[in-house]
Amino acid sequence: MRELICVDSWALTDKELTPQEEDFEAVRFLRVCAGRAINGIALYRDKKPPAETKSEIQLLEKFRDWVRSVYGEAFSTSDAPAWRPERLEYGVEVAATTPHGARARFTAHPGCNGQFDWYAFDQQLENPPGDPEVPEPFRRSLLPVHVRFTGMPNARWWQFENGRMNISKIDNDPRELAKMAVSDFMLIQSNDWFMVPFTQPVGSLCAIDTLLVHDVFGGNTLIERADRKRCGPHAEEGEATERWTMFSTTLQEMDDRVADFFILPPSSVNATQDGEVIEEVRFMRDEMANMVWAIEHTLENGIGKPWAGHERSLTKAIREALLRSEAPLAYRLQNSVPEHWIPFLPVQIDKMRKEVALERAAMMHYGEGADEKEYELVRPSGRVLRPTGLPDPDLYQVREEEVSRAGTRISRLIRRSRWIDGSTHLWIARRKSAGGGEGLSGLHFDIAVETRPETIDE
Repeated sequence: MRELICVDSWALTDKELTPQEEDFEAVRFLRVCAGRAINGIALYRDKKPPAETKSEIQLLEKFRDWVRSVYGEAFSTSDAPAWRPERLEYGVEVAATTPHGARARFTAHPGCNGQFDWYAFDQQLENPPGDPEVPEPFRRSLLPVHVRFTGMPNARWWQFENGRMNISKIDNDPRELAKMAVSDFMLIQSNDWFMVPFTQPVGSLCAIDTLLVHDVFGGNTLIERADRKRCGPHAEEGEATERWTMFSTTLQEMDDRVADFFILPPSSVNATQDGEVIEEVRFMRDEMANMVWAIEHTLENGIGKPWAGHERSLTKAIREALLRSEAPLAYRLQNSVPEHWIPFLPVQIDKMRKEVALERAAMMHYGEGADEKEYELVRPSGRVLRPTGLPDPDLYQVREEEVSRAGTRISRLIRRSRWIDGSTHLWIARRKSAGGGEGLSGLHFDIAVETRPETIDE
């Protein structure tokens, strides 16, 4: 009897799908499961379920605990707070206490895969409010070792080297600064470098106050930081203007200064499994039409599976407006494009700086047999082109520099990772990558098309 109540109260219905999600696979699923299976999300969100006995209440609480442990605290279709729809990328701000006991704010710019590492963080000049934590000083005695890598010259004189790497084949172009720096380090300074095995806790900031070297003769030498010397306009009078630094956090808007501590963010960059792409939008420039197209190449259907975007156009009848007429030509304001092609038009947002943004527009869809005055606007179906949290949901703008001639590709995919405590985490991430170049939509305005001659039914 209780099973019948559960099915009647939280059963799946054939009204679960929106018109944009009605693909063949989702419709077939609901035809089989509607009225027979329980909607778990509705059961989880129901604040007053019809549970009478104590065992039933405990069973529902166990179900909610299991959902929270696997899927999180709440289900939401809203974008992540860190997602910046105008930039098509993540933007993160975090606050921390520096090793010197001061509060600091950091901005993070993750990579194209949404991955964080120490070089993704920049320190802002403005400090956040709040009381700083008390830093914990410590002392370590470590034994340094020589830096070793494949192809490195031997440290000892008159020692034969193997021929696995031909250094003379390295072709350094004057524009390849990274290759020149690596070659210089490999051939000249590599023997003078040491590596100290130091373990830093994850999610912490660490600064080296004093580095004291104790040699085999019993002497102690104090090693100063190489980046203590400032350069540029902030250099003090009488101080050297040369600076050398490596693995340092940059101070935002002050390229001549760096932070004197190391940051080790908690990142799952090396232990992430990527699943299938459930949504993909390709931004493409169309110079002939003087606009940008956002092509919904892959969409998420009603049951969470990938759905080819061009199949959306096949679910609706698209009329090309070729009416029967005695005239050989007919005037049309515009022709049609596939429904999964969403236009973005350039608009000026700053007259002084001449800044331009790409604003989301909409194409007109004419129904079968309708005249020119009966149409509906074609809206995007995916979540990438329908960001949440905007002041005006109908006004969505993307900065023009985010869509280059090569195009931009935004993907939503499932990711899974295991943390250092053994816990498993599952989430949907967004990945930004280069597109496939420019394209041609074939959109034309103010055109004359051939008409079909009228026929008389006998």
